[in-house]
Amino acid sequence: MSWFPSWDGQMKDMPDLGRCCNCGVTGKNKAGDPLVVNINFLSFRAPKEGTGWGCVVCGMPPNGAIVVLCDACQEVFQATAKDMKSPEEGVLSVCFGWPDEDVRLAWEGFEKVPFNHDDEEHIQIHERRFLFPAHTLN
Repeated sequence: MSWFPSWDGQMKDMPDLGRCCNCGVTGKNKAGDPLVVNINFLSFRAPKEGTGWGCVVCGMPPNGAIVVLCDACQEVFQATAKDMKSPEEGVLSVCFGWPDEDVRLAWEGFEKVPFNHDDEEHIQIHERRFLFPAHTLN
């Protein structure tokens, strides 16, 4: 099941994310919907700085690795995560640059440098919001 269900062709406006990082499928189905619609953030540094995920809450720069998958590969990815295994183990490549540039780096050649949120900063933000709810800060 896709994270972006099709509502009367609304998926036609989805950007082209290039090839699936696992099976390599690309393009659109018969209805014109893109086949690769699932974007996953990994806990490793992106192979190309500035082209990954980041976090405005804890100040992480956009340097986190991204994997884009078709629905079939996404189901396997999620099932592996539910089994408490590393879902990345089943991925064959990661995006090298923005997904729509369609350049992939093989998993074996990908340097797995940890890249994670600053949990302490997230806790502090949560505590500040709890002590001072947004409606009291006016």
